[in-house]
Amino acid sequence: MISLRMLNSPDSTTIAAQKGNKTLLVFWASWSDKSTSMLNEIQVYTLENDSLVVLAGLVKDAEESLPDIPEYPGFIYLDGTHLFNHLKVPGFPSYILFDENSNVITSQIGYEKGAGNDSLKVYLDE
Repeated sequence: MISLRMLNSPDSTTIAAQKGNKTLLVFWASWSDKSTSMLNEIQVYTLENDSLVVLAGLVKDAEESLPDIPEYPGFIYLDGTHLFNHLKVPGFPSYILFDENSNVITSQIGYEKGAGNDSLKVYLDE
């Protein structure tokens, strides 16, 4: 598994390190309005449910573009460019949802209203 460097930190993590938790890996860019909409919806879900680990992988962006205090508390911010390119993800925002054993449950490419909250609820509220 590819190690993902945490932004503004010397530490890194992997999807497998989140074992025991459902994990959402989100690929996004700070300058993308659709990314912001997706993250806002995911934040709504995480405020209502504390059982989801959110790994926010910044792509096609400079680390300096992150604010000093992240807008989405509880998200783990990562440098997602290497994994985004390795997986050949065709666009962003996008996400991959993993179960407690790091198996893929579902994925979403691009943003449409409800993709970051309503669509996730189908898989997370089972």
